[in-house]
Amino acid sequence: MEFGNIRDTAYGVVLLLGGISLVAGIIKKKKIIEALDIGRLRATEYGRVLSLLLGTALIFLALLAPQKLERERRVKTEGLSIYILVDISRSMLAEDVYPNRIEAAKTTLREVIGSLQGDRVGIIPFSSSAYIQMPLTDDYNIAGNYIDVIDTRLISGGGTDILQGLRLANTSFEEIGSQNKIVLIISDGGEEERGALEYAKANKIRIYSMGVGTSKGSVLPNYDNGVRKGFITDSSGNTVVSRINESFLQKMAQDTGGGYYRIDNLSRKNTFTEDISSINREEGEEQVLRIYKHYYQIPLLLGFLLILLGINIKGGIADEEED
Repeated sequence: MEFGNIRDTAYGVVLLLGGISLVAGIIKKKKIIEALDIGRLRATEYGRVLSLLLGTALIFLALLAPQKLERERRVKTEGLSIYILVDISRSMLAEDVYPNRIEAAKTTLREVIGSLQGDRVGIIPFSSSAYIQMPLTDDYNIAGNYIDVIDTRLISGGGTDILQGLRLANTSFEEIGSQNKIVLIISDGGEEERGALEYAKANKIRIYSMGVGTSKGSVLPNYDNGVRKGFITDSSGNTVVSRINESFLQKMAQDTGGGYYRIDNLSRKNTFTEDISSINREEGEEQVLRIYKHYYQIPLLLGFLLILLGINIKGGIADEEED
């Protein structure tokens, strides 16, 4: 017999302290009653307290999830390794999609990762440079913490250098010996980078791209220490208007065997996970699958019954005349 939820053993200490306090309270109450000569504790008071204590202890035992190992088998995991490159250049502050491009990109990023099953995913923010924010992992629960802090201020400089992000992703792919190199780029496209496309083709990186923004474009709000102060202007003093470079994103996807998707106000859904479902999964590390039989139901039921019994037992102070 073992317990599947040993993280909650700290509650046992609380339970023990509560039990000690309850018993100490009864002893103190008994002494006060005897000293004041106002009666005595009913014998049922002790039974009531005992029922409550045992009931609470059994419920705590149920929370620890008692279980017994019935069988185990070794399985090989299969999945793709996917790096998601997120554009955090200043142009992603444009508000031509709600609430702005960077927030729309983060929403889509959450949806994509939430739809994956068994694949390893990593996150690389990029602008004028890039860095691996979240290494490849199949623990999707931690991804939300990384996504929350993605911001256009993570990297100094306002350019869009996709090549830097591709290099980081490819280095990671090479280190783990990945045969299928999958990269998803979420960006407004920025300036066309021929070097990025050639690098992807030379290293057999399959690019899927998601374009965020509109062809009409939008001005870029200017922020100073988090305070919005007008709009970004060029060297001539003209307000900068940023538009999506959709043709570049489409070309990268088309020339590397990937797919292109559009993120807009009407729909941020995409078929990315459907499109990669046909790609052969790579064999991962061997894992041990354990099958348990659970026994929490018995102590849980007994615990509730004892607590219910304890609540309904009449305790308190009895007159001297009472039997």
